[in-house]
Amino acid sequence: MIMPANTLSKEDLINRTYQFLLEMIPRLEKLPRNQKFLIADRIENLIMDLLNTFIEAYYVPKDQKPPRLAKANLQIEQLRFLIRLCHDLQYYSHSAYGYISEKINEIGKMNGGWWRSLQVK
Repeated sequence: MIMPANTLSKEDLINRTYQFLLEMIPRLEKLPRNQKFLIADRIENLIMDLLNTFIEAYYVPKDQKPPRLAKANLQIEQLRFLIRLCHDLQYYSHSAYGYISEKINEIGKMNGGWWRSLQVK
């Protein structure tokens, strides 16, 4: 069951991103050999960068969190386009693309919820 983004903790976001990375590594290994060192590496590195960005945001002072979460938002958008590229190149089926997109959207919503919670009211 997916909980609303605003009821999940920052630790949940970090863990969800980690789990997404774990799920994606075997999927990326199945890409054609000529793409493993291009698209697959870029996607894997981008997810790792995203995870690192969330970890940084978790540990820095409150006033330094929003720029990191904005950076994470950009990384999520870049990830969406790379996954879409894989789908358009027919490396992922419609169902796999839908599943991966749902996971990315979930992480994006959680990131947005965290960012909104930091806004001055």
